[in-house]
Amino acid sequence: MSDKDYYKKVRKKYRKNCDRMPIEELDLSLFAYNRLKRNGISVYGEIRNLPDWKLARLLTWNDKALTEVKQKMSLFENKREQVTVFTPIEMLDLDPSIVRILQQYSVNSVETLTSLTRKELLNDFMGIGQIRTKKIKECLADHGLSLANSRKTKTDNAA
Repeated sequence: MSDKDYYKKVRKKYRKNCDRMPIEELDLSLFAYNRLKRNGISVYGEIRNLPDWKLARLLTWNDKALTEVKQKMSLFENKREQVTVFTPIEMLDLDPSIVRILQQYSVNSVETLTSLTRKELLNDFMGIGQIRTKKIKECLADHGLSLANSRKTKTDNAA
């Protein structure tokens, strides 16, 4: 299981209150885990609320451990603000086969993808079926985005 898949599973498990998640779920190295535990840090919320300088001090100024903890936290949080409409679709957590198909049809950014409707994906994109459309919708929903509901036509604008 990849890191992204693991943290996606953990996010679902602690969706209601991620601050109470035990730090064991972050899958840290033994050094980083032990340093945090020795300093009384046992849940994710305690790490998240620490300023970087204090976290670095707790990890005995070990740059490698600090980088690891920050990386694991960002994987867990899967921050929505990282994805904007200008983000290339390669940055989404989509199957590479889906990305290739979308790029064949010049869908290279999240903006272009979110301007499409479900019906357009199913009818106009060869190779994008029900299952892949569902995966696209789920991926966009993870980032607080969605496909377009419908296309405005010239008659809609005239009304």
